[in-house]
Amino acid sequence: MIIATANRKFADLAISTNAQYLVSNDRHFDIFKKIDFPPLKVIKLKQFKKILGL
Repeated sequence: MIIATANRKFADLAISTNAQYLVSNDRHFDIFKKIDFPPLKVIKLKQFKKILGL
Protein backbone atom coordinates (compact mmCIF):
# COMPACT_ATOMS: atom_id res chain seq x y z
CA MET A 1 0.00 0.00 0.00
CA ILE A 2 1.32 3.41 -0.88
CA ILE A 3 0.19 5.68 1.93
CA ALA A 4 2.42 8.23 3.58
CA THR A 5 3.52 7.19 7.05
CA ALA A 6 1.81 10.23 8.55
CA ASN A 7 -1.52 9.12 7.04
CA ARG A 8 -1.18 5.40 7.69
CA LYS A 9 -2.30 5.79 11.30
CA PHE A 10 -5.69 7.10 10.16
CA ALA A 11 -6.22 4.19 7.77
CA ASP A 12 -5.10 1.71 10.46
CA LEU A 13 -7.50 3.22 12.98
CA ALA A 14 -10.44 3.21 10.56
CA ILE A 15 -9.81 -0.41 9.60
CA SER A 16 -9.21 -1.68 13.14
CA THR A 17 -12.41 -0.06 14.43
CA ASN A 18 -14.51 -1.21 11.47
CA ALA A 19 -15.41 2.41 10.68
CA GLN A 20 -18.08 2.90 8.05
CA TYR A 21 -16.08 5.68 6.41
CA LEU A 22 -12.74 7.38 6.40
CA VAL A 23 -13.48 11.01 5.63
CA SER A 24 -10.59 12.69 3.85
CA ASN A 25 -9.87 14.91 0.89
CA ASP A 26 -6.35 13.46 0.71
CA ARG A 27 -5.92 11.73 -2.66
CA HIS A 28 -3.45 9.22 -1.18
CA PHE A 29 -6.36 7.34 0.36
CA ASP A 30 -7.83 6.73 -3.11
CA ILE A 31 -5.82 3.49 -3.18
CA PHE A 32 -8.61 1.92 -1.11
CA LYS A 33 -10.97 2.34 -4.07
CA LYS A 34 -8.81 -0.09 -6.04
CA ILE A 35 -8.43 -2.88 -3.49
CA ASP A 36 -10.96 -5.23 -1.87
CA PHE A 37 -9.08 -5.94 1.33
CA PRO A 38 -9.00 -4.40 3.82
CA PRO A 39 -12.48 -3.01 3.24
CA LEU A 40 -12.46 0.74 3.79
CA LYS A 41 -14.78 3.25 2.21
CA VAL A 42 -13.01 6.58 1.76
CA ILE A 43 -15.22 9.53 1.06
CA LYS A 44 -14.65 13.24 0.63
CA LEU A 45 -15.89 15.77 3.20
CA LYS A 46 -18.52 17.01 0.75
CA GLN A 47 -19.97 13.49 0.46
CA PHE A 48 -19.98 13.06 4.24
CA LYS A 49 -21.86 16.32 4.72
CA LYS A 50 -24.50 15.06 2.27
CA ILE A 51 -24.85 11.84 4.27
CA LEU A 52 -25.35 13.89 7.43
CA GLY A 53 -27.85 16.14 5.66
CA LEU A 54 -25.76 19.28 6.08
